[in-house]
Amino acid sequence: MAPNIGNRVEVVAHGGTALTLRGLKGNTKDLDINIIKKEWFEEICRTLEVMGYKKKFDFMAKPESEHNIRYISDRYIVDTVDLYHPTWNNWSITDTVERRADNLKFGNLTVVLPDIETVFLFKTYPNREIDIEDLRSIILKNTLDANSVIGLFREQESILRTRKDIDPVISIVNLRSRFYLSISDLKRLCDDKRIGILYNFASVEFNGLHINLGHDELAGMIRSQGKELGLEWETFIHSNHKEFAKALGIH
Repeated sequence: MAPNIGNRVEVVAHGGTALTLRGLKGNTKDLDINIIKKEWFEEICRTLEVMGYKKKFDFMAKPESEHNIRYISDRYIVDTVDLYHPTWNNWSITDTVERRADNLKFGNLTVVLPDIETVFLFKTYPNREIDIEDLRSIILKNTLDANSVIGLFREQESILRTRKDIDPVISIVNLRSRFYLSISDLKRLCDDKRIGILYNFASVEFNGLHINLGHDELAGMIRSQGKELGLEWETFIHSNHKEFAKALGIH
């Protein structure tokens, strides 16, 4: 991509892309990147199109605000590129995240590579089996600082509480529930003191929502979201919105 970029651009690597660049995965089937500034986002879109990638879809959480675009091409080994602007799965790139990250330079392109605690936290959101395995791999191969993960989580929730362009209740319920579910699944796979610290924190945050669902029922509802008509979890949050707002102290 770098030789085709005309102006200085900064992107943030996420998911399997970040794990591959960190040497924790041998490869990644697609490219997951988040671009904060609109002009950088537009430059990356233009670059991919010049290279022959075609736009498959653009999910706009908020028109002209939140974007998730998928580009595809059969000309390249990495045939799928997912772009997110300005956040990634509700996660924001804060000064803390940037300060902890490494910067990889490729001409006009700078790749912000988050540190392992940030990659771990952000990986707790999707809740797919492959993501749980990636979390397990991080735990087994790294000296993960559980307290740093907790600090990053608290910072992200505080940002969601102040955003005006989204419903903070829905976003925070998702954040806490998905974090709890991922850490619970991870705890089943391996016994590690760091997981215990994260599990205790996640349990307190989740229990504060007063969601009366067992692990398997919660998992079934959340993981149906990527499937056709998977609206059960969304409906559940909306139907209990008032109670969640009260539990979170959001008015």
